[in-house]
Amino acid sequence: MTGAQPYPNHPPPDEGLVITLQSPPMLLSWAGALKPVITINGWQLPTGMQGRNVVPAPPGPYRIHVHLSYVMPPKMGPADYEVVVSPGQWAEVEYKPPLWSFSKGSLGPAPQKYNGVWPVVAFIGGCLAILALMLIVSVVA
Repeated sequence: MTGAQPYPNHPPPDEGLVITLQSPPMLLSWAGALKPVITINGWQLPTGMQGRNVVPAPPGPYRIHVHLSYVMPPKMGPADYEVVVSPGQWAEVEYKPPLWSFSKGSLGPAPQKYNGVWPVVAFIGGCLAILALMLIVSVVA
């Protein structure tokens, strides 16, 4: 059907929320494979997904919460942000999950940063130090 509009009985919305969920590089975290949970003013979006989530909404204040469903902890990377939608405007926010499972996520105006970098660096550095120590001990012994 050519020329069909997505809102046949109503004009398209011209205001609301745009929540962009970024995925970390897969080599650093598996958070991109987890299901995001997005709630706005306590109401969960049924179709929260990675990428852009467009939510038509009337002007007013909104409290946005995002986390990833996980096993340990059950809510990985929780983050909250309060935003006001102005008449005729789209309020855009960006969420980045943490690289370390027990860190908080980042939510707010873009660009956001990945939290939990230092625990990952320390873990990888510790593993490399143990590997180097094992190699030195095996050569000396």
